[in-house]
Amino acid sequence: MANTRLLFVYGTLMSTARAAMGTGERARLDGVSRVVGPARVAGHLFDLGAYPGLVVKVAGGGGSGFVDGELRELHDEGAVFSWLDRYEGIDPIAPDDSEYRRELRKAWLTASGTEQHDALMAWVYIYQGPLDSAHLIASGRWPG
Repeated sequence: MANTRLLFVYGTLMSTARAAMGTGERARLDGVSRVVGPARVAGHLFDLGAYPGLVVKVAGGGGSGFVDGELRELHDEGAVFSWLDRYEGIDPIAPDDSEYRRELRKAWLTASGTEQHDALMAWVYIYQGPLDSAHLIASGRWPG
């Protein structure tokens, strides 16, 4: 069974992020979770302007094939997702038309940039919007 208390973040919600966007949400997330450690998930990272988007499959591939971020353990996932889904632009009435979707994906804890443990299942926000003006971040690490 998946540990639904784990959340993988890779952009404005990372504890190391310094962008103005997400400042309040980062502080709020700090109060309701703890950082487990650096981690990575399979996928491709795109620069969408003020924030990144993780895409699972990309035509033609490119980049590292992994997105680097961090795992957080949530104290009360139900309460967190009630506001965090709104921040990520998820419309509960029309989830397929939302900018992101939340799903369970495999994540690996990392040390010195290498995978260290068996995969853990964690919630990840997957970008599902257009990529017309987005740029691939080949390193898989935000900021690009």
